[in-house]
Amino acid sequence: MTGATQSYNQFVEAANDAINQAK
Repeated sequence: MTGATQSYNQFVEAANDAINQAK
């Protein structure tokens, strides 16, 4: 469960980074 949450958080961070770069 913890590993899945960590992977999800990494995915969210990567998505937010991509959104910021698109601006």
